[in-house]
Amino acid sequence: MRPFASLLLLNLVLLLAGGRVHAAPAKPNLEAAVITAGTSIVGTDGRNWAYVVWQSPGAATLQGKAFAVYLQTAPAGTFTRQAIVSP
Repeated sequence: MRPFASLLLLNLVLLLAGGRVHAAPAKPNLEAAVITAGTSIVGTDGRNWAYVVWQSPGAATLQGKAFAVYLQTAPAGTFTRQAIVSP
């Protein structure tokens, strides 16, 4: 069968099946999401500071969890662990 004929046959089958080509996407589970934001700054004393905030819409998502914080000193540099923190 030629490709064009195969495509026409597929379209006909899809139309006969109810006209729905794509299924509706599943809704994301935001209760299990962890949202993060961070920034860094050099203080007036010359020290480097980094600020990280994380939260979750679901209260149970972060309970009992710990997160490792890594530092990258150069754009192509390696990451070194600085701390393990928990909410």
